[in-house]
Amino acid sequence: MFFWTMQGMKPEQHEKLGIKFGQGLVKKYGSLNKAKQAWEGAGNEKDDFAQGTVGLMNVYMLTQHPGGGTDKRLADETEFYADVQHKFYSDIAQYYRKDLGCKQLINASNWITADPIRLNDLVRYTDTAADVIAVNKYTGGVHMGDNNGWRIDPGHHFTNDSCLTDPRALPTNLKQVTGHPMIITESTWVSPEGYQSEAPFLAAAYESLTGVDSLYWFSAGAPEYDQNPYFDFLNFPGGQHAMTKWSCSTPALMGSFPASALLYRMGYIKQGAVAVHEERPLVDLWQRTNPILAEDRTFDPNRDTGNARGKSELSKGVDPLAFLVGPVDVKYGGDPANDKVVDLTKYIDNDRKIVKSITGEVTLDYGKGLCTINAAKAQGASGFFSKAGKIILNDMVIESANPYATLTAVSMDDRPLATSHKILIQVGTYVRPTGWQTKPAEFKSDDGKQTFQGYEVLNTGKMPWQVANTQITLLVKNPGIKKATLLDTSGYPSQEVKGSSSAGGFSITLPPNTFYLVLE
Repeated sequence: MFFWTMQGMKPEQHEKLGIKFGQGLVKKYGSLNKAKQAWEGAGNEKDDFAQGTVGLMNVYMLTQHPGGGTDKRLADETEFYADVQHKFYSDIAQYYRKDLGCKQLINASNWITADPIRLNDLVRYTDTAADVIAVNKYTGGVHMGDNNGWRIDPGHHFTNDSCLTDPRALPTNLKQVTGHPMIITESTWVSPEGYQSEAPFLAAAYESLTGVDSLYWFSAGAPEYDQNPYFDFLNFPGGQHAMTKWSCSTPALMGSFPASALLYRMGYIKQGAVAVHEERPLVDLWQRTNPILAEDRTFDPNRDTGNARGKSELSKGVDPLAFLVGPVDVKYGGDPANDKVVDLTKYIDNDRKIVKSITGEVTLDYGKGLCTINAAKAQGASGFFSKAGKIILNDMVIESANPYATLTAVSMDDRPLATSHKILIQVGTYVRPTGWQTKPAEFKSDDGKQTFQGYEVLNTGKMPWQVANTQITLLVKNPGIKKATLLDTSGYPSQEVKGSSSAGGFSITLPPNTFYLVLE
């Protein structure tokens, strides 16, 4: 009820809802005329008090503060909408739980709002009628062209953007509701985005840190790599076909799942203490006042076709990079006197463009485009390696000529990496179809108001996938490691790889075709 689709409500439904609104106002004020007096005479062309009908404002008005009596009227309407939505969710949840006997956890909705600053908390409040809070949240660059909501054609334009240099685009930047699990029911780094190997790495790191409970990757059309990510019935010159933009079954994404899943599920990265805790009285929600911290606008490349991600800018409030410091949560019906914000200057250096987690285990240098994990049982880095130089972690040193890559080392025996008897090394690089071709291009947004520097797709390519070779030398500071085994892309032993063992640890130059390597 807090999204633009409310404006498509049919007249009959609008009238019924207006009558219901009127009934609530009579209970609150004694009569509709007294309600209008409280609103300082603010009216609506659809008011018909004689018939008990109160006109409902345009959704756009809920995103504004016009002042005076209109603001008071909007607060009553907002409270009415919230009550209707909360009761609906509660009734349906009870029907599932009591009447049908369902024992599953229930999520009310994962939908978005017309204004993330003024309306997001309202929707999250109504979602508390069920068990789980959820959101769909993607990341990816601008993508322009016909049918760009579901496919990639020759001639399309796009920007190739990494969350490592734009951390506010991370889907895991979420304000969680105290007492409720939080899940991301749809997400991915959407093609033609090329910086995809960072995705599982960052999701695992920041979900672990903040306590977000799950992320569902959209969409896996098969349990193996997508061997034909094309619409063969859509033909273009040179034997080209339109390419799907919605597969997570790419070597960069799916290939980077194993180590990330292991470190996340084993809890190798600690959940941090709460960085920001906010308490909001319900009346503040009805009045749509600004929170101390808001999520950026949710980005869905299917429904927001071609549009750049929007950001929620608060003139006064908490630095939005706090989402990368530790958990951010909110309590509805609470007391703002209980708001707590840690000293973020200890963790966020905006001048150097560095954000450190409250646990000290995750660091993002969004100036260089490099994120590092430095936990006892999991370490690694993701980003623009060749620019970063030597990457020194607690128990590893990474040197790489790869322009972009992700390397994760995870203990397979639940021991610290420094003493582990079995370590999984996982590498993800840059992946494109064979023959994929682009050229630099400048293009404009749908409304012509923004100009982007990006690329034009010249050729969508064909199978097989082409994976950039691994160019990494690695030192693991574990003197007990004596052996390295290269695994194939399915995780089976392929060949032994020569390394050098010494008192300082185990040094190895990874083979060019390294996806997975086991050290023992």
